[in-house]
Amino acid sequence: TFHDFWRVVEDFDKNTYVLEPANPSRSSTCRRVVLQRHCSIQVDIDPLRPLALCEIRFLGSDSVTGPLIAKLNSGLGDWKSDALPRENLENILEIKFPAAEEKETTDFDMECGICYSYRLDSSDSVDDGAGKGNAGGGPDRMCDNANCGRPFHRSCLVEWLRSIPTTTQSFHTLLGKCPYCQSSIVVDTSNI
Repeated sequence: TFHDFWRVVEDFDKNTYVLEPANPSRSSTCRRVVLQRHCSIQVDIDPLRPLALCEIRFLGSDSVTGPLIAKLNSGLGDWKSDALPRENLENILEIKFPAAEEKETTDFDMECGICYSYRLDSSDSVDDGAGKGNAGGGPDRMCDNANCGRPFHRSCLVEWLRSIPTTTQSFHTLLGKCPYCQSSIVVDTSNI
């Protein structure tokens, strides 16, 4: 049965600030959850083994996600197969996920720093490299400057950088400056 899977996804929905999917349902195996300002975690839950270690992806600047990735990697041996994934992640990462009720949505400021929207329209979708695209997806590229960390849709950032004369391109990579802090920012254009 899927009772454990439903318990896991409902636990994420009830106890965290879920960014994606916009309207989570029991059929969605993935949750993108806020960790802190400009930083989120994507958790893909296996419906057949929902309490097992899930596929995890951190989204945010390297200065913020790097220490979290290191904590996760060093604590994987502490994953308890009888605990909910949210509880395991909170214990291993030594954090408490913010709940949607705890803060105003603007406290997490996850909209794109260029178009000022969270989700792209399907007409603005970009390919994510797996052929899935980013239709309706949130920002997927962040500034690596720890003091900035602004999120951007990759397609918005590519369009912005291409409009700046000082941006350089090498094959499928654009190198330019963050629109907010002027730190170097690199974006892959191969699937846009």
